Amino acid sequence: MNVASVPVENSTSETTDTSLPGNRPWLLLTAAVDARNGVGCLFSRSEREKQYIHSFRHFLRFFGKNQDLCKGIVFCENSGADLAPFKLLVPFELTDRVEFISLSPDPFRPEMGKSWNEMLTIDTALEQTQKIGADELFVKVTGRYPVLNLRTVFRNVCKTPDAVHMQFFPMMPMQGVSRNGRPPLADTRCIAIRRSVWKTDFEGKYETTIVNKIHFEHVAFQVWKEHREDNRFGFMKEAPLILGKQGSTMRIRGLAVPKTLEPLFLLARRMVHVSAFRKWEKQGCPV
Repeated sequence: MNVASVPVENSTSETTDTSLPGNRPWLLLTAAVDARNGVGCLFSRSEREKQYIHSFRHFLRFFGKNQDLCKGIVFCENSGADLAPFKLLVPFELTDRVEFISLSPDPFRPEMGKSWNEMLTIDTALEQTQKIGADELFVKVTGRYPVLNLRTVFRNVCKTPDAVHMQFFPMMPMQGVSRNGRPPLADTRCIAIRRSVWKTDFEGKYETTIVNKIHFEHVAFQVWKEHREDNRFGFMKEAPLILGKQGSTMRIRGLAVPKTLEPLFLLARRMVHVSAFRKWEKQGCPV
């Protein structure tokens, strides 16, 4: 499917909603246009740039129609790529609400993998941003993947109490709540979190992903586990519907899934996660 043609949820009938408590988040998009053949990277630089541009168009359309839900966009790129093609896409009337951050590529280490580099990117982006306030909420989305129901995600975040600290959607295993003795994964491709909470609970933890051989998703779930009695840490009511091809080959029992079939398997896996999550909720979220 051509990402550029993906429709944004219809929002023309709800441009203003006075019932929302003013808990509007920023949209933080993380990007690595040039992955330099890093761990699990299957796409060339030019392919990745096209994917990011298509997705960025999608996010701009969402923001343009939903400024009652979203304060603005912060686009952070960590491989030193030219951001001119992205800046040209921003309509003049939105330029003061869209911030571009181009990080020095020196700290970017493709051999360390996605989790290490993405957590480092968020750390650095929050150090440099002039938009996201010290205690403001942001929804972090991996910039290469369009989120088809982003309006629903933002509405649910906006309707939660102003004191919300973190929301994510757990990617539950098919059986039980643990896999090989490890906690369930949290889907960090789309996660809502306050900047102050990132600073206290996530900042600098990218190193632990290598030392402890875990992923960003494990770190997020552990943070929730530590704060599980605090209702300001919770779960998104609706699963983010994420479109896009994974950067690494999907495998089932050691067999590579053809790229042409991958979207079907992504959908099937998402349905399994949603079903397992609902069952886990009914059981009282045991850990």
